[in-house]
Amino acid sequence: MKFPRPLLLLGIGLALGLVAGVWIQHRWPLGRVRDELSVNHQRAPLAPADLARLPPERRLVLVCVGQSNAANYGEPRAAAGANVYAFADDQIFTAIDPLPGGDGYGGSVWTRLGAKLALSTKADAIVFAVVAEGSTRVADWAPGGRCHERLVRTLHQLRSAGLPADFVLWQQGEQEGRGAAVSGHDYARDLAAVHHTTRQFFPAATFLVAQSTFGAGTALNEQVRLAQAAAGRQPGAGVGPDVDRLGEAYRRDGIHFNARGLSAAADLWFDALRVPLARRASPTPSP
Repeated sequence: MKFPRPLLLLGIGLALGLVAGVWIQHRWPLGRVRDELSVNHQRAPLAPADLARLPPERRLVLVCVGQSNAANYGEPRAAAGANVYAFADDQIFTAIDPLPGGDGYGGSVWTRLGAKLALSTKADAIVFAVVAEGSTRVADWAPGGRCHERLVRTLHQLRSAGLPADFVLWQQGEQEGRGAAVSGHDYARDLAAVHHTTRQFFPAATFLVAQSTFGAGTALNEQVRLAQAAAGRQPGAGVGPDVDRLGEAYRRDGIHFNARGLSAAADLWFDALRVPLARRASPTPSP
């Protein structure tokens, strides 16, 4: 059966349009356009200098570094509430998802953690400086990596603003965790280099390392997990939460956290911070 030429051309055009539509939706989802348009980082009614004037014991500064689960890939968004802020590009913002400094357009662990810290500590200001990007490897953040200068720039800006970090929270490892042949030695070397970078700026900050390698349907890379745990036992560091405990029920897509996962991850980070925060609140008296 021979179709008229106009109908044949129309059919080809419709087929090509369908293919193009699927491709565009995959490469540039309409949901992402919606999310991009709805991002509105709100400047806080104070400047870094205002926070810098607070006594150190009344201020808590946390630098959050890593990949997507340290950024804004969770669902849903949240606001941390009063006295919780985000620092980015020498400015202070209210801590409302998505937090500046991390890519992604969804929710974060840090708004939930900030709310818990605001209620449980005597700090007048909780400040998060997020430096995180999805799908990055530890080597990307180490010297020579493509994200290293971005980390250094944020650390430099905090120091120049008079806001020294009290904690660096490392949440990364899913990218390597999916690779069965990834070397724990390589991971440990690069993570030590990241830690060294942060200590150059803030030698008194505690570097807390999460065990974070989970991907649904993929066996956990035990070498990477062991490297993360060992990094938390180094001088100036601390063992962070084991977020690999949060399985598929806590993930919206097999990797990134859903509402239950964001809350549970914040609880785990809060528990990991309890002891170092208690030490900070009750320093050992000088002999």
